[in-house]
Amino acid sequence: PDLQAVVVVGDINVEDIEKRIKARFSGIPAVPDGAKREVYTIPDNDEPIVGFNTDPESKAFSVRMTIKLPVLPASEIQTKKAVYEDVVKSVFLEMFRSRCLVAQESPDSAFRAAVPVMGAISYAAKSFTTTVMPHKNTETFKALRGLIVEIERATKYGFYQEEFSDAIVRVKKAMEQ
Repeated sequence: PDLQAVVVVGDINVEDIEKRIKARFSGIPAVPDGAKREVYTIPDNDEPIVGFNTDPESKAFSVRMTIKLPVLPASEIQTKKAVYEDVVKSVFLEMFRSRCLVAQESPDSAFRAAVPVMGAISYAAKSFTTTVMPHKNTETFKALRGLIVEIERATKYGFYQEEFSDAIVRVKKAMEQ
C-alpha cells in the first residue's frame, strides 16, 4: 500500500470524495519494511546507437531518430515549472513540424514526410523522435541526412520570430480545445 495511488476523475464534491477515500484506505496498516520505490536511469551515450529493423511484408521505408531528453525530478512533476516545460516542448514541436513541412516541399527535398513527436522511452527518459519517409526506398540515408540537417539547423540557429508566433497560436488553440 505504500506505493499505491488513488486517482479521481470527474465532476465531484472534493470534500465528500476526500472523506470517502480516507474512510476506505486509512485503516490499511503501514508495512514496516514495505516495498521501496526503485528509480532507474537510462545512461547517456557518447556515440549514436544505431539499429536496423526490417519487415519483409512492409512496402514502406522509414528512418527514425530519437534524442533522449532530461526528465524533471519527481519532486517537480506537478509544479508550474513542469507545466512551463510542457508548453515549451509543445511550441518547439510545432515549430519543428512546420520546418519539416517546408523542407519536404522544397524541390530538392531529402524526404517526403516527417513526423516529429515528444514521447518517453520510459518514466526515466523523455524523448524527441522524428520519423522520416524517403522519396524512394533506396534513399533512406539521404532522408536521415536531411533530418539531421533540420535538427542541426534548429539547434544552431533556432527559429524565426514568425515561426515562433505561428507556433504559439497553434499551441494555444490546441490547449483551448
